Amino acid sequence: MWIIIQCILIAIGVVCLFAPITFRFQFDDKIKKAAAGYFLLSFEVDMIARQMTIWFNGYAIKRIDQTTPSYKKHFTPVMNRVKRAAGRRVKIREIIKNGRKYLRIGAWFVKKFTVNYLNLHIAGGFADPYYTGNTYAVYTVACGILPGFMSHITYQPDFSADTFLFKGRGKISIRVVHIVYLGCRILKDMIIMKFRDWYTIRKKGVSYG
Repeated sequence: MWIIIQCILIAIGVVCLFAPITFRFQFDDKIKKAAAGYFLLSFEVDMIARQMTIWFNGYAIKRIDQTTPSYKKHFTPVMNRVKRAAGRRVKIREIIKNGRKYLRIGAWFVKKFTVNYLNLHIAGGFADPYYTGNTYAVYTVACGILPGFMSHITYQPDFSADTFLFKGRGKISIRVVHIVYLGCRILKDMIIMKFRDWYTIRKKGVSYG
């Protein structure tokens, strides 16, 4: 009996790993929505109304907006941290640096997406033109490495802007197993870097105690 239960659990785990997560978005003047779905469960975020809806099998089971206590408890602190991080130059520099470092694994990950339809136009830039130029350089490199996927995305840099504008719609999907692999790869690299830092400090005899 226990062997049968184990086989069933393994089968369910395999199905869950190889099942796709589907992402949808639509950005225009009147609608700014993004959604993610997995099996019968899906999440939809309305950026204009600042509302998130949880769906199950096509039925809305919960709505969270800026007036609900859960929004103020969970989403407001997260958005504040994102805004603070976006305003720090060092954070932007780290993102660009890590983007170059993980370019190969990132390209592998993007290639695992299945594109149902995708048409996205991005315009704008950072307050500092230096970072706008770096962003455009990353976009140009990505177009060379992933010509098929990037043919659906256009970027128009604006060196005088301090914001980004998104317009388009898309539906793409990726299997969970690829997300798990990417997460394990990043976690492994983080552990290795932490160990190297610890070993370097230990070797030099530096103590922070």
